[in-house]
Amino acid sequence: MLGRTLTYRLAPYRQPGSTESGSWEFAYCERADADAPVPAAVIGDTLIDSTSLDILRNPDATQAFPRRRGKVLRWSHYQQRIIQKQVRKSDLDRMHQSFALLFAIELAYAAADIFPVQAISKTQDGDSHLIQIISRKDADRQKLSDHLGLDSPAKRLATMLDDDEVREEGAWTLSESGMLGEKFQMTTSWRFLERTPIKLYHVRGRRF
Repeated sequence: MLGRTLTYRLAPYRQPGSTESGSWEFAYCERADADAPVPAAVIGDTLIDSTSLDILRNPDATQAFPRRRGKVLRWSHYQQRIIQKQVRKSDLDRMHQSFALLFAIELAYAAADIFPVQAISKTQDGDSHLIQIISRKDADRQKLSDHLGLDSPAKRLATMLDDDEVREEGAWTLSESGMLGEKFQMTTSWRFLERTPIKLYHVRGRRF
């Protein structure tokens, strides 16, 4: 349920101690989020008059539920209105939703092609700058790759660096860390030179 400032996650209400399954005669608010749901994830909507809502605390709902069963409008009524709208959706509505979903998928794949790296050395020769970078772990990027069925960011980056097409001037852009949908404040263009294996040195039992 989308309010003016919060999004309320609702579930069917189950009276404490009862063996019955949850009922949509009451709705239980599991949590409230500050962000609205992604439009592509919404299958439909319907308006609810705020005056028709009766908000109760859990202890009060436990006492009122047995007395008010069968006397209130079920939440499934609003759910059915959404389904009916979905059935009557026009070709233009379905096309718009398809394009919105396609855009979200393309955005996800574009974000998956942003590889988390860390600079480990920097040198400067006149106007030229040379940096050495390594892949770094990023749980969010790894999770995104897993959801899209892609190899890990480090493995895909290594494959791309072995391709001669990425050696041209300005083929790569370095930017500050950011999440999907954020705008980067600073970006610079670079040319890839070579990929070298990382050597590990052991001194007195410690790895560097």
